[in-house]
Amino acid sequence: MLPTTQPTFWRDPALPYIELRQVLDGRRVTYAPHSHQQWSIGAILAGQSEFVCENRLHHVSQGHLVIMNSESACL
Repeated sequence: MLPTTQPTFWRDPALPYIELRQVLDGRRVTYAPHSHQQWSIGAILAGQSEFVCENRLHHVSQGHLVIMNSESACL
């Protein structure tokens, strides 16, 4: 399977405040500033990335777990 920049989402009606998203190749994935109604949890399985949340730049790499509060302004 070739790496893809298209996210895959999983949601469960029993847990409406949580969604899971998988991106196999995030090197070309960018987002406009936004917030989530749900908690956002991400595991960095390989490589590295950075994002801005609440006006602060965060650097993450393999082994990091990212947890963002719902309604946080991030990109």
